[in-house]
Formats: sequence, structure tokens, C-alpha cells
Amino acid sequence: MKLLILTTQTVHHTKFIKSLRSMKIDITVFYETQTRSKHKYKTDHKINALQENYEKKIWFNNKDFAVENIAKVFSFKNLNSSYSIKQMNKEKPNLVLVFGTGILSKKFIHNAPEHIYNLHGGDPELYRGLDTHLWAIFHKDFNNLYTTLHKVDETLDNGNIVSKERIPLEKVSNLYALRSINTEICCDLAQGLLEKF
Repeated sequence: MKLLILTTQTVHHTKFIKSLRSMKIDITVFYETQTRSKHKYKTDHKINALQENYEKKIWFNNKDFAVENIAKVFSFKNLNSSYSIKQMNKEKPNLVLVFGTGILSKKFIHNAPEHIYNLHGGDPELYRGLDTHLWAIFHKDFNNLYTTLHKVDETLDNGNIVSKERIPLEKVSNLYALRSINTEICCDLAQGLLEKF
């Protein structure tokens, strides 16, 4: 089986790719290098560095891990570009997993194989788009902190839900640990899907 993973180049996405590689499948990774629009003000914050350092320590023993050693890797400024679509058609994946990219265009979705799924940090029936866990926390909606695997369709975070798992709050010691727990659930949900395939 050929798997295409659409993602960005971060520690938690590296963990995700590495976990799927253990299943002995052929993996290609498309990194999106620009997922958010530019702002006149600073949008990065201290928690980003804390998350990266924490994740690098717990998953990689503070060492760098090169995805290129376990998968074929391509980088695109925007996954909706004609270059990305052309390369996807060359790769001919059986299945596409999306984890942490910008919104995919209708053109991309129509050119993708039938089996394209998104890992969503939240319950898309309640929270769609970016930072959905943070919105649930903001609204003190702690019973709806989920990680969801759903089919991709043309409407944002609207495809049929395949599986979802509640985030165990007892494992969340601080805000920056939330992403790592979400990532580990994403690994489990994706592995479950691949086993069914």
C-alpha cells in the first residue's frame, strides 16, 4: 500500500510519520511550508517553543530525527499548487492522511484518491477550523476535548467521522502537553485505519 501524508515539518508531525512507518508501508510525505497568512503582528508565542522542546525530549531523546530516512519527502509552499497535485498523481497513493495543513482546495480533493482522511484536533460536529482544542478550553467545554479522524470532503471538517477518541484530561499536566497527547491519539486512530485497509 502507498500512503501519502500531508502535513507540516514539526516535531509532533515527525512523531506521527515515524509511528506509521513502523507498519512497514510505503510512505510519501508532502510538507506544506506556508499554512497561515502573514500578519503585521507577532502570532508566535512562548508555548510553541515549550511544546517543541517537550516533544523532542519525550519522543526523540532531544535528538533530531530525519523523516527523509524513512519516507520520500517533497515540500510545497501550498499543497493546492499545480506542482503538488501533479506530484500526487505521479505518486499514485492508495490513501491520503491529512494532519495539520491549510485548507485543501476542491481541485486538490478532486485529484486525490477516493480515500482521503483528516486528523482533526477536536470534535468537528462542535468545533471546526484551527485551534479547536483551545476553543473547547476557552468555553470550559472539557467534556468535548476529542481527536477525530474523518473523511475529507469539500466542506471544512465536514466529512463522515470514521473514529474519534476523547482526550484523557488526567494526562494533561499543562497546556503544552495537550498537543503531544493529541498526536499520540492521532497515531492510534491512523494506525487503526491502516489496519482496516
